[in-house]
Parts: sequence; structure tokens; C-alpha cells
Amino acid sequence: MAANTELQAGRTAAAKKQAAAALREAPFHVTGLSMAAAVATMEGRHAEAVEHFEAALMVLPDHPGLCLGLAKALC
Repeated sequence: MAANTELQAGRTAAAKKQAAAALREAPFHVTGLSMAAAVATMEGRHAEAVEHFEAALMVLPDHPGLCLGLAKALC
């Protein structure tokens, strides 16, 4: 997903748009949820990040990266 590239480059606005587009097409797209959560975390919107991580974990409940991201968002 291109949002990951944008996020790594620090372009959160572009990453946010791309994650949102992916989620419009498939609301439980794990990569889209993960990217939306990462953007929300970077922007300090931790409650929103938690919601995205929890939704992604409903699809992939044992994914270590999602579990770690959720833990970070909760701190």
C-alpha cells in the first residue's frame, strides 16, 4: 500500500488519504486499518488509533504488529 511509503516519509496527510480510500473500498482491510491507526497515533489521536487497531485485530487477532501498535496507542 502506498500509504506505508507516505507514512515512512512523514507525509501523514497523504497516508491518511490513501488509508481512507482503502477503507472506503473495504472497511475491514487490515492494511488500511493499520495505516489509519499509525497515522492517528502519529497525530496524537490515540483513541481513534485504538479503534482502528481493535478493528484490525478482529480480522487478524494474533498479529504481533497490530498487538504492539495497540499497546503503544493505549500508553
